[in-house]
Amino acid sequence: MSQQEILKFNRSVLSVLTLIQKALEKEKEAVETVALPSDWPATQAILRGVAEDLMIAASVDEATRLLKRDLGAALTAVLVARKLTPETARKTIRLAYAKAPADFSALPCLPLVMFLIELCDSLEQTRTS
Repeated sequence: MSQQEILKFNRSVLSVLTLIQKALEKEKEAVETVALPSDWPATQAILRGVAEDLMIAASVDEATRLLKRDLGAALTAVLVARKLTPETARKTIRLAYAKAPADFSALPCLPLVMFLIELCDSLEQTRTS
């Protein structure tokens, strides 16, 4: 596991997340009404749904269009990712990178997809331990 590759993966997650966040923030009314679900299973379902949408996107623009169908879900994913502690974010990035295909740059949203899925899996394990 090369440190350079992990950093590249991390930059990809952050850049796609930031681009999506900026595009979604243009929808002011939706942003103001988003509240995180109070229970983990609901949050996990939302994150997995967002990951599914991102998985089929060939570009960040396409991902943004797909995510605008459910702004609440997309913004929930952004908020959850942004609220992670630095330690949890680093751990999740490393685990997601370890499970990602070698050529993760083939699809621009794939690193974020892997991150969201790993976040669901890691936090689920933490909650059940």
